[in-house]
Amino acid sequence: MSEHQSEILEQHYAGGDIVAGVKKALGDIGKAEGALKPEELSSIDQFHVRSLLATKDLAAAAEPQRDMEILDIGSGLGGAARYLASAFGCRVTGIDLMQSYCDAAAMLTERCNLSDRISFRQADALALPFPDARFDQVWTQHVSMNIADKATLYSEMHRVLRANGRLAIYDPVRAGSEPLHYPVPWARDERTSFVPTEAELKQHLQNAGFTVRSWEDKTQVALQWFEEMEKKWAGTKPSPLGIHVLIGPDIRPMSTNLRTNLREGRAKLIQAVCEAR
Repeated sequence: MSEHQSEILEQHYAGGDIVAGVKKALGDIGKAEGALKPEELSSIDQFHVRSLLATKDLAAAAEPQRDMEILDIGSGLGGAARYLASAFGCRVTGIDLMQSYCDAAAMLTERCNLSDRISFRQADALALPFPDARFDQVWTQHVSMNIADKATLYSEMHRVLRANGRLAIYDPVRAGSEPLHYPVPWARDERTSFVPTEAELKQHLQNAGFTVRSWEDKTQVALQWFEEMEKKWAGTKPSPLGIHVLIGPDIRPMSTNLRTNLREGRAKLIQAVCEAR
């Protein structure tokens, strides 16, 4: 990733003091102090379509087990990591390009009393700072769209997986011939948006040494979720604890554009579980 693209991503995802913003939002809902439950944070720490529901679906497909070592690439505020640790007893290492996200993730994890099972560090997914065969599973949700070099991305994921280890993916792919509507939650324009087609994604995975175990199109359930959320949000003010704390008020039009891309057949949502050969 070029330095210019990194700067654009930094501005997109972390335009302010993320830790301070999250703490303020927690205070606004009466949670400034004391222990938190992971599910209380899903409105802000599950930064992908269908929120915690999508994380639960992906976990059901990937079948994590107690004490498995899992690498969460693009861990954000740590929502998936906390779910995997609390629901399955996994040990999770989260990496994110943004140090501010890692700091906020660590703060929230401590508030959830899960720091003994989860750690976060700033790192580049194209140069993972781990030895070969370090993890039982690699996990990623709505991350690869910001990464142009898919060959290196999936090769690095394969490198750090143990033999027969699983890669769990939940990502948008391009569909049809029409361009995407922008802005979307991961990019304000095409400069940092690198969404592959379904066929391209499968080819990248195969080239990196993966065999597909399951492949599900989650587009229709995502559209149903958008409809339900629209009804829920109609005429209401956003909760103080939401993705807007990270992205700003543009998150609603960005989400609307993503929904339009899915509805018009410009994009799909794919959930896949692959195995390292």
